[in-house]
Amino acid sequence: MTQLIVHTLQPTRFGDVLVPAGRLHSLISSAKRAKDPVVVLFNGVLDLVFTKEVLSASSGLGLRDKGKKAEKGTRKPLDPLRVDAVKAFVTAVAMQNGWEEFTESKFNRAFTVKITNARRDWKRLKAIKKLQC
Repeated sequence: MTQLIVHTLQPTRFGDVLVPAGRLHSLISSAKRAKDPVVVLFNGVLDLVFTKEVLSASSGLGLRDKGKKAEKGTRKPLDPLRVDAVKAFVTAVAMQNGWEEFTESKFNRAFTVKITNARRDWKRLKAIKKLQC
């Protein structure tokens, strides 16, 4: 396991965000060959940092966690430190390779799509397991 990214000013800031080194290296290689490398990299890093179970059980980034649903406390937002690590890593790799900039709105939209897909997949998995019992 290796640290996803080392913050230049605070080297220990993302110290708890660990990913498999080999999978990270192959992910970067795959992204370099992809038609839309930033999206491939982002989705792959999300898969390394968050499990589908964590994504499906979360309220996303917690940006809309201000209404009545927040009072119920049914879903917690994703760990902001891990989210920041993903954003910092994707931005750094994109800049190193001269890829398009991944803006904040694109990040938020991509997180939302990934969480929606994780919830759908999780429901399907639970339904299959229920049928097998």
